[in-house]
Amino acid sequence: MRDLPPGSSALLFLTQDIFMNKLFLPGLLGLIFLWACNPNQTAPVPSEGILHLDEFVAIGDGYVAGKTNALLHDSTEYSGWHQEGQSYSFPNLLAHQFSFARNTAFTQPLLSEKGSGSVTLTALESPLCPFQRPIPEVEWIPADPAWAATPPPGRIDNMGLPHLTLSALSMPLSATRLQGYALLGAEPGQSYLHAARQREGRFFTLFLGLEELVDFALSGGQNPSLLSVQEFSAHYAQLLDSLLIDPKAACLIGNLPDPSQFPYFSRIAPRFVNIENCEGTYKPIFITRANGEIETASLHDRMLMDALPFLGTDYRGQGPFGLTSHNPVPANWVLDAQERLDFQQQIQRYNESIDSLVNLINDRSGEVRAVVVDLHDAFEELPGGTIELGLSLSNEFLSGGIFALDGLYLTPRGNAWLANQFIAVMNRTRPWGASIPPLDLTAFPGVRYP
Repeated sequence: MRDLPPGSSALLFLTQDIFMNKLFLPGLLGLIFLWACNPNQTAPVPSEGILHLDEFVAIGDGYVAGKTNALLHDSTEYSGWHQEGQSYSFPNLLAHQFSFARNTAFTQPLLSEKGSGSVTLTALESPLCPFQRPIPEVEWIPADPAWAATPPPGRIDNMGLPHLTLSALSMPLSATRLQGYALLGAEPGQSYLHAARQREGRFFTLFLGLEELVDFALSGGQNPSLLSVQEFSAHYAQLLDSLLIDPKAACLIGNLPDPSQFPYFSRIAPRFVNIENCEGTYKPIFITRANGEIETASLHDRMLMDALPFLGTDYRGQGPFGLTSHNPVPANWVLDAQERLDFQQQIQRYNESIDSLVNLINDRSGEVRAVVVDLHDAFEELPGGTIELGLSLSNEFLSGGIFALDGLYLTPRGNAWLANQFIAVMNRTRPWGASIPPLDLTAFPGVRYP
């Protein structure tokens, strides 16, 4: 009865109640029953193999929690964690697919509809010239005042905590800057590591470290807090050892993408379009490099999307912003070519460290207990675009389907795409013997247009 075709995942989104652990609608259950019994299905029979999918726990930061459509200002850095984003979090989507192979009960924090606040697209302003991209207009939805303070009932399986860092894993949560830890059922004096260990799961997904990389890139490479490889490896090893303390536990580990490829950093081209007469003439953009030199931007430089509305205006009052060497884009809004290269090399070293730790764990146990999901390479394919189920997926802002309005976090379709990366590796790991149907990406929206 559970031999469902991959497209059956679309049924999940007829109601959000399923995601938020409320009562199932009888009519929906009946529809699932009829679809499950379709004699024409050809997909492999779902199976958990030797895994314990009924004890699934997700570990990580805001990308695990389902953060999306965030407003990236200092006063609202924890925005983007709300009910709809949670419902489409990739661990929640995974848990739904796991349920085809094994009855599962995957619980998430109970956030309100507004949660910590978000942005929503209200209009697309028509461009003045045909070669221009439409200009999005967004509305800020303020946070519920007590969004971070309501402890949930019972066990929480999605342990995604926005802005969790590797260096904060062993710190008392009350001593960190992290908001919303109470929503995970954690006590103030506990560390995240201790709270995660209490979940006693036997199948884990781990995707942690991307928000740290994003925060560094958002500072224009000015933030010096990026961990050394030695520090990264030590914290990561401690976390993995804690998660895999049960000899029957297994873990899928997402390695780290390069966020400088995300739309927030790639949307601004190094040349500015002059729209005074719609002739499409281009002017170079002047940037301030990390060494203080002012030069014109190249294809290898990245400017933060924050700079976009000000380009060509009298912002800072020293000539057209970004279009003159007297008023360049400041260094804290630029990840220049050398900074970006150093950044990418550090990410590569982090991922090599993850690979080494996984090999050590598997060699030490004599069996496959941890497997890496190569998210770095998966995200690297997006700038050139890729086609799945007839959908065009890319890192294009608004139209690419993967990235949300903030240009950094994921849309529902992006989370489904991410979940499928994990599912593909699960199914390829032969010693595990799992067969989990992938999600049908056509059932999930990208950016919602007004």
